[in-house]
Amino acid sequence: MYQGNLFPTQTGSPQGGAISNIYANTTRDGLEKRIQDKYHRNFRENIETHIDDGFDFLGWTFRKYNKKLIVNP
Repeated sequence: MYQGNLFPTQTGSPQGGAISNIYANTTRDGLEKRIQDKYHRNFRENIETHIDDGFDFLGWTFRKYNKKLIVNP
């Protein structure tokens, strides 16, 4: 993506490659602000988001089940 335009590529970097950590951190840093802005905060200023339904991120599925975090590729 460049200046708001999407330029799809035919190739990319492999998951788990050396650059994957940089991609993950760059994405996470951008998402953190959006999540803070979007979701409700309680009286202690903590975000009250729920992951019981789970979500996918960079090829991993995160879900909380019976108070235990489950992460699957």
